Amino acid sequence: MKNMYHFFTFQFFLLISISSGWSQTAVDFNVLDCGGVNRHLYTELDAGKIVVMSMVHPCGSCVSPTKSAIDVVNSFATSNPGRVLFYLTDDDGGTNCTSLSSWANQYAISGVPIISNTSVKQSDFGGSGMPKIVMIAGASHSVLFMQDNGLNAVNLRNAISSALAANGIEEKLSPSDITVYPNPLSNQLNIGLNLKKSTIVCIQLFDILGVNVMQLNGQEIKSGGDVISLNISQLSQGYYFVKVLVNSQVSITKISHVKDLAI
Repeated sequence: MKNMYHFFTFQFFLLISISSGWSQTAVDFNVLDCGGVNRHLYTELDAGKIVVMSMVHPCGSCVSPTKSAIDVVNSFATSNPGRVLFYLTDDDGGTNCTSLSSWANQYAISGVPIISNTSVKQSDFGGSGMPKIVMIAGASHSVLFMQDNGLNAVNLRNAISSALAANGIEEKLSPSDITVYPNPLSNQLNIGLNLKKSTIVCIQLFDILGVNVMQLNGQEIKSGGDVISLNISQLSQGYYFVKVLVNSQVSITKISHVKDLAI
């Protein structure tokens, strides 16, 4: 089941890459950060880590998205310690370390590596943004998330969760937290959630070939018991996989869809 799960996660990211049009291999860099620590991108990725970067030309509009990205990265610190890294970088290496660090301190952005080097630049990721937020992961060194001039924190969190799952290091939800029923089913799929605190949930439905046929993003679920119902009557009869993402945790359930199931 673990290998099947990794296959579907890979298929999901393949679908996102094709549809978005910007999937690419990240340009490697091997530089010293402003604190004198060596930062080699491919070494981190090959070790199964995920790298999130906020690339800025120090400006007021860069502050909020950068802080939000740091918050998202920090939210994985307990479940996946040391696996999700954050770098604050200049957009083209033209702002020196003193100025970039001063800007970060001015807006209480602290505790993160700061990089100012011409080997790390926005143009390697296409276009420009203030800031440009990117997320890179996997042995293929793929850019799996990119956003200019802002940040959708839910989408970044979901992208990190899926990347962690693809590397086989994501924490799984307990069976008592998620209930998928009925199974087999005909028209309506119910997903019961028993969560300890309010959170954002993402639900994905894959067919047996790994094609993402239905998706519900950014659904806020209150603490305690709740049920999400999906109408799947338009889907073909057969087996499907229900993937539920809750922060950095995941649940995968195989279901059977039967068109004329007697109730």
